[in-house]
Amino acid sequence: MSRIGKLPVNLPAGVTVEVAADNTVSVKGPLGTLSQKVDSDIKVEVGTHKDVHTGNEAPAVLVSRPTNQPRHRSLHGLYRALINNMVVGVSKGYEIKQELVGVGFKAEVKGNQVVRMVPAKDGGANAGHACVKGRFAWGYATHPDRITKPMIRRFYAWNMQFNEDDSIKGDFEVQARGTSALLVKEIQTAQLTNILDKYTQNPTFAPMFEPYEAMKTLFQSMHIDNAKVLRSKEEYEAAIEKQSQGGQQDPIMMKLQLEGQLAQQKMQHEQTMLQYKAQQAAQTAQINASMKLQELQATNELKLMMLQLQHEDSQRRERIELEEVRQTMLGLRTQLAEELRQLTGTDRFDFIQRHRGMFSRLGATPEQVEKMKQEAGIYMVGDSRLNIAGLNRDSIPVLARAIVEAGV
Repeated sequence: MSRIGKLPVNLPAGVTVEVAADNTVSVKGPLGTLSQKVDSDIKVEVGTHKDVHTGNEAPAVLVSRPTNQPRHRSLHGLYRALINNMVVGVSKGYEIKQELVGVGFKAEVKGNQVVRMVPAKDGGANAGHACVKGRFAWGYATHPDRITKPMIRRFYAWNMQFNEDDSIKGDFEVQARGTSALLVKEIQTAQLTNILDKYTQNPTFAPMFEPYEAMKTLFQSMHIDNAKVLRSKEEYEAAIEKQSQGGQQDPIMMKLQLEGQLAQQKMQHEQTMLQYKAQQAAQTAQINASMKLQELQATNELKLMMLQLQHEDSQRRERIELEEVRQTMLGLRTQLAEELRQLTGTDRFDFIQRHRGMFSRLGATPEQVEKMKQEAGIYMVGDSRLNIAGLNRDSIPVLARAIVEAGV
């Protein structure tokens, strides 16, 4: 685009160009006046340039851009082409020449109208014959929805931007009347129907519509003859006037109004039900979530309680076991002291009963300790310290006799 944008636009004799403060370019010539609003980033100036053919300074329009950004480069060439088109339009005008090229069919023209199309007998493409589509070529050529002006937007845009031949540049009006036009009509009909259904029943927007014209527009978009389905506007207005004077409504209008009211009430009911269902679903979800949370909390509390009970039970068992061990050791000490009291006839070994813990020292000499070891197989530390926890009710009588026999 920069290559096109940099080219000056030559101003022929009798053509003047003015650039307004809002960057609107006006071109005036023998054939009229044209104007174009130019983007504020693009600068347009009226000056001179050196003619490459004559070498003389000639009046011209110069277009420049502020930066090399893609947007500025595109606008640069675009507005240069548009200004050049305006200059050509007001000075020479435009002429479109079309050539009818056949591909095996003979077209007979009467004036500017095609009146007949038949297979060419000497046609190289079909040897004088036509396919099914070809036999109906006349219907295609004369059908009102036939595309009579091809879709040339891209080709037109390319020529306007890049083609150096200024003679082919100009304004085109492209009207598509084929499949795309049918799709557009269908979309327009659907949109009109939606608008009438939605807004004519609304008391806020209904006064904005002209009912008769709205219905005519709707039927026209459907290609329905208004005269066959609608009263004339005069008859319609007379019926409305009669209703307003007589206080009675047209039965057809009453039926339409009732149907509209019923449809609106049905729609409101459906919306209310949808809202109710949504609220119910939200409440149900909230209740389920709350119950789930309560269940989780109860489960955690139960687990914590079970852990506490297990801990307390374990402590109780430990206390019971400890008490059993303590009572067992006290019983062993009492039994040993009584055995020694019976064998010695004295109470000098009663200290064993008063002692607490696992050990008691008998007060024996190392020799006596060794004698008990050798003769009775009783083991204790050299200072005669005895492990009470290692005794039982059957071994205490044996220990008492060994102590007495060792002379302790």
